[in-house]
Amino acid sequence: FSDVTFNVNGTEADDSGPYYIPIDPPQNGHRGRTMVGNPFTFPIDWKNTEVIAQSEDLGIDTILTLLEANAMGLIDQHAYPWNMGLISGNTGEYIPYNATDGGALPKWQGFWVEQLNEDIKYYVSYKIEHNHSDTDIKYHDAYIGHISNSERLGEDGFRETDRFVVVVQNATDEVGVASISNNQVDAYISAANPTFLNDDGAYFKLISVSIEGDNTTFTIDVTAEVEDPGFHNWIDQIRFDFGEDATVLLPGAPQQGGTHEGNQGNDSVGNGARGTTTVLRSTYDEFSQASDFALQLKVYPTEYSLAKKTRDYSPRSVVQAVEEREWIVPMSIATSDGSIQDNYNAVGVLNSASDGYDVNDVTQQTPPGAYLELYFPHNDKTDFLNYWFERPVSVSYDMRSDSAHKEWKMVVGAFDVKNRASTIRWDASGVSDEWELRLFDRNYTIIVEDMKTVSEYSFTTQDVSYSAEEFYVSATFLPGMLGVQTEILPASYALLNNFPNPFNPATTIQYQITRNEWVQLAIYNLHGELVKTLWSGEKAVGDYQVQWNGTDNQGRPVASGVYLTKLLTPTMARSNKMLLLK
Repeated sequence: FSDVTFNVNGTEADDSGPYYIPIDPPQNGHRGRTMVGNPFTFPIDWKNTEVIAQSEDLGIDTILTLLEANAMGLIDQHAYPWNMGLISGNTGEYIPYNATDGGALPKWQGFWVEQLNEDIKYYVSYKIEHNHSDTDIKYHDAYIGHISNSERLGEDGFRETDRFVVVVQNATDEVGVASISNNQVDAYISAANPTFLNDDGAYFKLISVSIEGDNTTFTIDVTAEVEDPGFHNWIDQIRFDFGEDATVLLPGAPQQGGTHEGNQGNDSVGNGARGTTTVLRSTYDEFSQASDFALQLKVYPTEYSLAKKTRDYSPRSVVQAVEEREWIVPMSIATSDGSIQDNYNAVGVLNSASDGYDVNDVTQQTPPGAYLELYFPHNDKTDFLNYWFERPVSVSYDMRSDSAHKEWKMVVGAFDVKNRASTIRWDASGVSDEWELRLFDRNYTIIVEDMKTVSEYSFTTQDVSYSAEEFYVSATFLPGMLGVQTEILPASYALLNNFPNPFNPATTIQYQITRNEWVQLAIYNLHGELVKTLWSGEKAVGDYQVQWNGTDNQGRPVASGVYLTKLLTPTMARSNKMLLLK
């Protein structure tokens, strides 16, 4: 045999001090994954690990917890050990350990760690509002993590930049910009005039415009110019307007109207569609300016000492105490004999979560060899209802914000697992009776009517090398409609998201009326043309639902595409978007 030379990164390890591991950055569009291992002679607990942000130019070593580094967008907070029988008797899956609950990494156990961004960026969440006609979008009350953790642009005294990506149908060449909440724009930016600094010290810059058919993707940076004389404390609200014929497609808004809990306890009531989204923030602090910025893990020789055994431990803490309306449903997929499985997956609704990528989500790691994997895809640009433009990935844990209706697209991938009986299992015992959970197949046919009373679904994988089965998990909050019946009058008008969405061939639309009056519920296309009237006449106070089967007023099937549901009364108007697939 000839000699083989290879590089080994790290430091010499003994049981008396920490072990330092360099982390690779993303390169050429690839994710920054580093394979590391436990160098100690005993199991260690992942949550005790720290991250060192190093800069030789500035002489700075900043020590961060895993959660702090994750919030800044430096690394994924999870360790992903490959289960080779060291962790349990079963094999064939990656097990994500998070920074809060930790997890035992056995001696010599290898695991993956991922650096998120080559540049120093981190994610912040914004509350968003669309107006009735969806020609503009407003971002406000930025926060990190839980909703009370305010992180408004420039609030810390640093020159900060947030990057907004908006997909618009029928947009004009100009974008109206403003940093206040009234109906006026400060100025218009375009490819010819891409920048504007307003009187509040908000600097707008149009980075790119990408056109595909009727859809235009705008990338706009907004910078808090903290040294500008007009800047005062922070920039709290940002608004973009795309023209009177435009329709904002992304980011979407999950709710229409009603009371919306604002940041730091401030409530606001409005007529627009409301939701949350996540954006990238670039910080101009001391270590983001260094060209030689590098990351290291600092792994301490502390033994794993949690009371629970690893096999019983859930990396997303599904047994945690959650607040009212919050819930998490763990899910798994396995062959009938249990030889191939993927156990660590979940969907859920959390007050601290956004509808995009955030600290509550766990990226999917595809195992080597023959495998089954269950995941929730957000990386298909053509699927605008599920695409995460801020971080296009597939996830195994997909946590969403609290609203009246949620839907998860779920995929079960099978590689070299041909014609095998397999079962998806879940535990919805922690979901209250006020939530309705249903499972649909790829054609939006209900296959499990009530996921709280039925806990599994079986099918046979296809007789091909690789197959992907698509499903949809639907969650609808129905207060007073399940369990003990009580008469609850709606507090405000509401047009809830239709479900399923996308749909084929039919979808259900729910709405609430607060007074006895004339009501019209109708379907329109994106050109504003009436497609079908579902109801026009008097309605009493109450909750209603109606089904649309994808036909027009003449009973003819309509084409695939995006349609608008509009609810109209003499005193208000609401609208929602939905996607018909054929």
